[in-house]
Amino acid sequence: FDFCFWGPRLSDIAQALLAFAFSFDEKPGEMAIAKFSTQCARSWLDGYSDHSPLEATELLLLPVALRHRTRAGALGHLRDVAEQAGKWVEHEWDYAAQQVTLVDAHSQALVGAAF
Repeated sequence: FDFCFWGPRLSDIAQALLAFAFSFDEKPGEMAIAKFSTQCARSWLDGYSDHSPLEATELLLLPVALRHRTRAGALGHLRDVAEQAGKWVEHEWDYAAQQVTLVDAHSQALVGAAF
């Protein structure tokens, strides 16, 4: 991991999964489009689990941890740009909303096969 959080290992796992699963299509002058790859996330999670299996409770709570890390990151990112023009804030809000929507749509499917 690039860094670790104080608290349960699940926070670190969620952050690492998001780092591997998100990608962005960026074109000059246009808003970046966030993409979430369940395949990349599943591959990372399977590799991690080979060395340190997740407990049943961790698997159950993984979608919640993913949502929490995504929202916390989005809010932190918005706080960093809050002093900029309204157009930029709207752009960042849409970008963060894309990420939250993608995680909400895919996180449950990610652990569904693990049960």
